[in-house]
Amino acid sequence: MGTWNYVVNQQQFTDQYGEGAAVRYAEVIGDIAARMTPGDREGALEIVNAAFDEHGFDMPEMMRDKIAENLTLAEHDRVVISDEFDNVIAEHSLPSDREALDEENRPHIDPESDSRPTYS
Repeated sequence: MGTWNYVVNQQQFTDQYGEGAAVRYAEVIGDIAARMTPGDREGALEIVNAAFDEHGFDMPEMMRDKIAENLTLAEHDRVVISDEFDNVIAEHSLPSDREALDEENRPHIDPESDSRPTYS
């Protein structure tokens, strides 16, 4: 199992959402992470969208989707949120009952195909 290291720009969060926003955001990520099911990216995206909307984090859809993808990867058993200076803001353990997905069901790996080029 591994760790997903997630870096946030603390000053940008403070400027956009107010004092302590990066810490609140890290707590929201931990709450979201605890409810993830490996491989269920669509379900994860619904949870991410609801949590961000509830807490007023106006993030682009692409960023929300990337967070959902990373939190549903079964090889992660922990998420560490730190600022741009490598100061850890929060650490969250992911549910221990997560099982690794087989290669063809992992969301970030394309299945083998003879029609796919060697490079792009």
